[in-house]
Amino acid sequence: PFGAAFLPAKTPGAISCRLTMRQMRNWPRWQALHRMIFLKARWPNRCTMVISCPLPRWIACLPFWAAVIRSSKLGGIGGSDLASPPEADGELPAFDATGLSKAADFLLKLGSCRLDYTACGDTLVVSFDNAGAPHREAPDRRPWGHKFLVSQGYSVLGVIAGSSDWYRGKDLHAALIALRDTGFFKSFQTVVFTGSSMGGYGATAFAELAPGCRIISFNPQSTLRRDLVPWDRQHANGMKQSWSGLFSDGAEGAKSAAVAYIFYDPFNKMDRRHAQRYQGENIRLMKAPLLGHGLPSA
Repeated sequence: PFGAAFLPAKTPGAISCRLTMRQMRNWPRWQALHRMIFLKARWPNRCTMVISCPLPRWIACLPFWAAVIRSSKLGGIGGSDLASPPEADGELPAFDATGLSKAADFLLKLGSCRLDYTACGDTLVVSFDNAGAPHREAPDRRPWGHKFLVSQGYSVLGVIAGSSDWYRGKDLHAALIALRDTGFFKSFQTVVFTGSSMGGYGATAFAELAPGCRIISFNPQSTLRRDLVPWDRQHANGMKQSWSGLFSDGAEGAKSAAVAYIFYDPFNKMDRRHAQRYQGENIRLMKAPLLGHGLPSA
């Protein structure tokens, strides 16, 4: 018998349900699924017909049903189930930045991350870790790009992540705001925020700390707020963080910069959609075909 099934186009491998054409016609659930897929506007281009393989029917169905159920819950198939916009943030913990200046190195150990500052020149580069760094690299690592940046005569403030929490820790927010209020960022002639992926998000979200700064962000997630990007569900640990309050949307934070360079791979769907959220006269969307997602350790 000839069997075929409709599966999401990106389902790994050639998995499908072993169904005869008669079974497909007579099985009401498949008929309903067929209508759901091809009558809902968001789905026609995401499906393809694949030849069946000799897998048990209930096993072969699992990837497909998981995708359908997941998309239904997220509003991907007709209607929506979006969270409300975030509420105002609670009170931030107290942080004393007295004595911290551009003149001397410092290392601040916070609950969620570390701030590692190296004094060098009148240009400050604020560097953010990507999501993989806390899991792949040494706990006592230096900031992303530190060796190169210092060799070029730039001062570096590294935000070294303790986990892939997308920099949602209130202790970090309090520390950076305290540095801003002491005039730390204003003491430099030029301030540049940079990072990749989660770090790219940080570079854009925290740019409002230094209005008029420059941003160099590689394939950033603009945010993981459910009300803003219901279509991105790739980062489980980031999504479970509290997205209420400050610094929750990189697309908004980037508006504070004099210029923001957003590098992304146009062939990466998620990166492209996030990049397209950055809008404004100061935004420079830099297409980098085949860049992929993420950059090597630096």
